[in-house]
Amino acid sequence: MIKHEVIPVVGELAKPETYQEALDKSSFVIDNVIDFTAQEPFTSNKALLDATVKSAAALQVTKTYIYTSGLLVYTHSEEVRDENSPLPGDHPVFKGRIAFEREVLEHNGVRGIVIRPGYVYGGSSGAGNHLSEFFAKANQDKIVIPSKPAFYQVLLQVLIL
Repeated sequence: MIKHEVIPVVGELAKPETYQEALDKSSFVIDNVIDFTAQEPFTSNKALLDATVKSAAALQVTKTYIYTSGLLVYTHSEEVRDENSPLPGDHPVFKGRIAFEREVLEHNGVRGIVIRPGYVYGGSSGAGNHLSEFFAKANQDKIVIPSKPAFYQVLLQVLIL
């Protein structure tokens, strides 16, 4: 019996040649990175999407492309939101992310899926660094009561439980 597994691939997001061999062997791609060093952050993700489309076309298969976005595209609100809630497409921080989400979902060359997880902790210097204090204190069995919006307080309660 063959096991299907998710295998992380080391490569440079903007340079498909660094991961092309693995891409050609895959039936799906999970894009959960962003290149903050790029002038336009989503150009590197676009390179991965384009390489996935080209690989699928060359192999005459349909590949699934899963883009991991985030719930912050909804911006702050006390309202409950879900995938049917409108997105603020003109938000200066998330405009590019929202546009890339749409491109993934509407692209004819892949089966596009977008997921918006709550938070992915990236350490004290990476994406998610606004959570580093919560994780550090939780590891010391201390409780942090942030003076931030209510969803941070809910997040903290979930992390400590």
